[in-house]
Amino acid sequence: NAISYHDYYDNGNPSYIEEYDKKHERLLQRSSFYHDGKPMSMFIPITDKKPIRYSHKEYFPGGNQVKEEYEMIYSDDALDYV
Repeated sequence: NAISYHDYYDNGNPSYIEEYDKKHERLLQRSSFYHDGKPMSMFIPITDKKPIRYSHKEYFPGGNQVKEEYEMIYSDDALDYV
């Protein structure tokens, strides 16, 4: 099983990255990027202890200004992020 997924634009810049821990139990990063390599969205853990809290940020084109920002936790009951 893959523990990371990386997609790239034709110019070599990353377009999408998704990474998990070695046991594939915890998401370490889920990020999308604009064609110029600037961040479009970033989903990363803030804490290591359960429930794991994640930071989600979406950026305007150019990747410098945050368009939306919130925190989520992984729910074992729902098997999803809430």
